[in-house]
Amino acid sequence: MLRAQKQLNLELDDAANQVLCYCYEGNLLALAQALERLSLLWPDGKLTLPRVEQAVNDAAHFTPFHWVDALLMGKSKRALHILQQLRLEGSEPVILLRTLQRELLLLVNLKRQSAHTPLRALFDKHRVWQNRRGMMGEALNRLSQPQLRQAVQLLTRTELTLKQDYGQSVWAELEGLSLLLCHKPLADVFIDG
Repeated sequence: MLRAQKQLNLELDDAANQVLCYCYEGNLLALAQALERLSLLWPDGKLTLPRVEQAVNDAAHFTPFHWVDALLMGKSKRALHILQQLRLEGSEPVILLRTLQRELLLLVNLKRQSAHTPLRALFDKHRVWQNRRGMMGEALNRLSQPQLRQAVQLLTRTELTLKQDYGQSVWAELEGLSLLLCHKPLADVFIDG
């Protein structure tokens, strides 16, 4: 981003820079195009937060794995932003459910076994990649067995809804799962079904 910024003689304040990073995360082509558009809109090259907010759209590009990583790290705001972008991009909820299911079941197994076995040995046994161990450990410390059980139940209900009534949207349930796994309080509608 700095190279394009210098080539176009743009001066960004910190807030404008943060908005651009947030809106174009994972999509450098769209970021470059946005910077070009901003340079045309404001020839003086001074990009402040109000100017940037007025001209940019959220073109961040994410995969279901980005969503799961945000959940494991307990970053609810980021997880919901990623989920919103995935919905806008037309991602299939069943893919999101499958991606989350694998990690959630692994967390349940690790949590249960960690009472008797060191976590490092469990990570080795379950072939958890080195770069994911920190996130997994963070999630295991943050989430209790009852919370993980509740997440599995919500995931199961969501999958049943998706498969039995294909026309029904399950995005609200995916948001509920996100909040639950990020250790945020849930509305009773998600808990009681």
